[in-house]
Amino acid sequence: MSIAKFMQLSAVTELKLHFQQGRYNCYTADILFRMYDDEHNRLYLLYLKSVLSEVQQTIKAFEGEKSDSTKLLNILVYIITSLCKKIVIPTAKINFMDVLKKMSVLSANETLKSNKNPSDIASLAEHLGFKTELIDKIVNQ
Repeated sequence: MSIAKFMQLSAVTELKLHFQQGRYNCYTADILFRMYDDEHNRLYLLYLKSVLSEVQQTIKAFEGEKSDSTKLLNILVYIITSLCKKIVIPTAKINFMDVLKKMSVLSANETLKSNKNPSDIASLAEHLGFKTELIDKIVNQ
C-alpha cells in the first residue's frame, strides 16, 4: 500500500477496524491496531508523505532514457539538500554537497562555454583531493 493511499482517512479507519477484530488472538494484529490508533504515528506519516513524494519525483527523473545529466545532478543536489534539512540537523554542513555542486562545471553546457572560470575547475579538483601541481596543469590546459 502506498503512503498516499494509507494517508486517506478511510484507509486508516478500515485498517484500524480490521486489526481491532483480531487483536485479542494475534500479537501482530494488536501491535498494528495500536499503531493505527495512535495519532502520533499519523502525524509522523503525514510528515513522511512529503519526504517520500520528493524522493518519488527524483526516482522518476532518473528513470528517463534521455535525461540530461546536468539536470539530474541539480535534481540530486536538491533532493539531498531537502532531505538533509528535513531529516538531518538543518544547520549541518555537508561537504559532499559542495562537491556535487562544483561538479556541474564538467557538464556539457559549461565545458562548451568560451569564458570558463579556471578557479571553478581548480576548486573542484581541490575538493577531489588533487595535488597543487596537478591542479595547475589542469587549469593551464
